[in-house]
This record gives sequence, structure tokens and C-alpha cells, in this order.
Amino acid sequence: MCRNNAMLLRGLLLLFVFFGIYFSQAVVAQTQEIPKADFLKYRGKDEKGAFDRVIDALSKDQLLVVIFYSENCLFCKILFQQHTETFEEKDLNRKIIILNTDLFPDIASHTMNDNQIPESHYYFHGKKLSEAKGSYRSTEELIKTLRELQKASAM
Repeated sequence: MCRNNAMLLRGLLLLFVFFGIYFSQAVVAQTQEIPKADFLKYRGKDEKGAFDRVIDALSKDQLLVVIFYSENCLFCKILFQQHTETFEEKDLNRKIIILNTDLFPDIASHTMNDNQIPESHYYFHGKKLSEAKGSYRSTEELIKTLRELQKASAM
């Protein structure tokens, strides 16, 4: 009986620790705002043609990252924080444009595969190189991905 109580207490302690860590991360992410600097917000028409012209112009000479997001999306805020941390890497040359899927539903429905946010698309010379869904496991993984795409676009 004593052993069962000890196992029950140990299980409850692990459960409290897990939920404490989870909720503390969720609260931190919820308090982070959509970044204002270093990100370009799409403000054009809600038409695929208009959006394609913006992509062509911005991806002409460097890697362009397009992030589809929603204001109330927790994982979007985490992804924005990860991208913000990558600006310290001086060798990464790219532009980032963010598009709110609530404000531009037609572009989102024509451009995204399944409207799962956040979704990131990577372009160079107007052509999509890659796409990713959700946030990255770490900022280091994002930096590695950006370097690989930058190297591929230089070829």
C-alpha cells in the first residue's frame, strides 16, 4: 500500500511539473506580440495575382520568407519569435513578409495547401523553393533551414 502511494505521488508530481512547464510556455507565448520591425506586413489586395507580383518583386535578388498567420495563433507567435532571433545572424540575407489569413482569405485559400497555420513558404526569383508547417523545434533548426535555402538559391 505504501509503495502504491509513493508511485501515485510521483506520478502526480510529474503531471504537475509537465503542466506547469506547458502552461508557463503558453502564457509567455500569448503575451508576445506580433513583431513590428523587420517583418513586412502584406497590405495589398486579396487577390492571388497581386500577391504573386509582390512575391516576384521581393524575391528578385534574395530569399523571401512568407509566413501565413492569424492574430490569435499561439504557434504563429512562437514562429515569429524564432525568426526574430535569427536576425542576429548577419550572414542570413532574406526578407520576411507576413500575411494574416483572416484579412486575406482568398490569397490563403489559393496559396496554402490546407490552411494550417502557421505555414511558411520560401521563394527565390518568384519560384517556391520549399514550405514548412508550424513552428520549428528550435531557433537553431530554423537557422540551419534558412542557410540551406540561401545556399540553394545562390546556385
